[in-house]
Amino acid sequence: MQKISEVLQPLVGKKHTFIRDGYHFVELLNSSSVKSKRGFQVSFDTVALFPSIVMAEALDLLEQRIQQDPTLNQRTNLTPNELMTLIRECCKDPCFECELGLFLQTDGTPMGAPLSCILADVFLENYEDNINFHHQNIQIGADWFRYRDDTWMIWEYSLEVLQLFLTYLNSLHPNIKWTHEIEQNGIMSFLDVLVKRETDGSVTTSVYRKKTHSDRYLHFSSDHPLKDKIACLETLRCRAFAYCSSETLIKAELLHLQKVFIENGYPTNLVLQFLSLRKRKEKKQKKKDLETQEEVFYGYLTVPYDKLLNDSLKKLCNSLNIGFLNKRKVNLGNLISPKRPPSDLLNSKNCAYKIPCAEPNCPISYIGESKRRNKTRFAEHKKACKNMKAKK
Repeated sequence: MQKISEVLQPLVGKKHTFIRDGYHFVELLNSSSVKSKRGFQVSFDTVALFPSIVMAEALDLLEQRIQQDPTLNQRTNLTPNELMTLIRECCKDPCFECELGLFLQTDGTPMGAPLSCILADVFLENYEDNINFHHQNIQIGADWFRYRDDTWMIWEYSLEVLQLFLTYLNSLHPNIKWTHEIEQNGIMSFLDVLVKRETDGSVTTSVYRKKTHSDRYLHFSSDHPLKDKIACLETLRCRAFAYCSSETLIKAELLHLQKVFIENGYPTNLVLQFLSLRKRKEKKQKKKDLETQEEVFYGYLTVPYDKLLNDSLKKLCNSLNIGFLNKRKVNLGNLISPKRPPSDLLNSKNCAYKIPCAEPNCPISYIGESKRRNKTRFAEHKKACKNMKAKK
């Protein structure tokens, strides 16, 4: 589904309401259209969006966009009808597994599938087109910023009109129901951004963390490449500079990150090197000699990370024009707590098992192990017991 999602991605995200992520949201907050508004912050959120989407309706809306897309042939060799046949097959009878077993979804987008986000955006963009609220001399459309089913807007009317607007939103589609949240003391969080609206209409932003946030990141003692640990520092530093709207807020965020990463085992000098107020210089790209021929690239070598061999293997691959990547290893967590328990113990293999005696109050039991399915082995035990009783 990932490849299909890449082909379909340009079909969504063209509306003025769409935001990509927190970085994009902060950029839009600094626009003149937001600063000119007077009111209070409101966030609308749908209740269980993905399970509530009617798949037949969402697929029909997606098909309309595919048929009308003039650039589709630039992204795939499939015709619109072939692409829709493939999409419908991928979305047919979606199943999901949890600790309670294997379940078939009766409706809604496939849980955890990349295609679900595309379908949700298509569905809600069509939903937004139908928003046309009228009350007395007030007319309101989808004048918000939206990330999937989370929205943010400046509400310029009364609380009474807000309740009427919420009732109107909940009447547009039988499956889509909305809740709302109002700012407290001029402050509201949206995604991972904390937004504070001043009395003059200006907006200050900073990084938002939930109260349950543990401040635990990749520990320095963990068996990962150093570049991955440095990437943690650089990513959060970049977010601090992008989200925080003043130098005071940037400094406070960096001081918090310095404390947190030192507690996560990072050397103080490394933390101060990457989490400082000084803006780091961008690495200069090496100048390529246009006269030299392009070197042949032979693909990638993917191996588990090994602290002793990693650097040597990387240098060797670079000298041979081979890309070098580390893949995830089996860790202690995978061994102790697998992602999902077996959904059907009778069909499991390579198990140890215990069969108690069928006689009441008998403490005797049989313990064995088998490489075959438990169902097969148990049937053999039952047959053996019947044969023993017949001989007696």
